[in-house]
Amino acid sequence: MAEMVKALWGLMIALELAVLLLMAGKGQYRDFPAIFIYLLINLLEVPIIYAVYFFKGFGSWPAYWTAWISQAVIVTARWLAVCELCRNVMGQFQESGRSRGEFWPRWAVWHCSWLWSWAVTIL
Repeated sequence: MAEMVKALWGLMIALELAVLLLMAGKGQYRDFPAIFIYLLINLLEVPIIYAVYFFKGFGSWPAYWTAWISQAVIVTARWLAVCELCRNVMGQFQESGRSRGEFWPRWAVWHCSWLWSWAVTIL
């Protein structure tokens, strides 16, 4: 592998580990469990993919299947993390506001948050 790719993977591992340690130190894993689990899964995926690429090569079948299966797990965990963020950020908009004369009913805000969560997950 190119040295730049190795350096970027190392930087990604260090940053994710720093965020995980900060979350664990502040006890935020209780408040944001899906985000904590997403970061943990993502952190565990990197050495596995790196080892398969290093020992089997980029074009091998084990690398192909490992990459696709790990991406399925990562995308699922990412979707749950985005849903948790939407729930935490948009939690104050649970009631319908149409009866109080608000321009945007609160369910519309929730609908937009679900659309954004799907958009972020797909990207």
